[in-house]
Amino acid sequence: RQLANSDGTKKLLAEKGAAGIIMRVVEVYAGDDEVLEPGLGLLAYMTLRQPEVVTTCAEAGVVEWLMTCMREVPASSAVQRQCAILMRNMVVRNLELRPEFLTRGAEELLRAAKKAHPRTCSDVGSAALRDLGLDNYGTTLCAED
Repeated sequence: RQLANSDGTKKLLAEKGAAGIIMRVVEVYAGDDEVLEPGLGLLAYMTLRQPEVVTTCAEAGVVEWLMTCMREVPASSAVQRQCAILMRNMVVRNLELRPEFLTRGAEELLRAAKKAHPRTCSDVGSAALRDLGLDNYGTTLCAED
């Protein structure tokens, strides 16, 4: 994550294809939370306050990949936390991504993460739900519950 300390470095990493590289590295070490969590963290750091980087990441397939990570590793509070942070960073800088996240089940996954890991995911999960434009973002109940 120290790689992405400056805005210039964040943009350079995105331009050079860091999102795709990170996703491929994580795939090589599938099932290893010690690789997945820092990979998600780096992407979350890169997208912080960087609309251009968010667009580049979305074009590289990060939205679908992020949702897959949430589904495949629900027991890891660290992974779920980084997923929520990354999702929030992406939708707050690009509102057009809201429908893509929502149709892929973001609300249910975020609420499940908040419920399963209240100490680590409640704050970031609520922030992501709020920035997805959802009501009752402070609860773990989905709209249809």
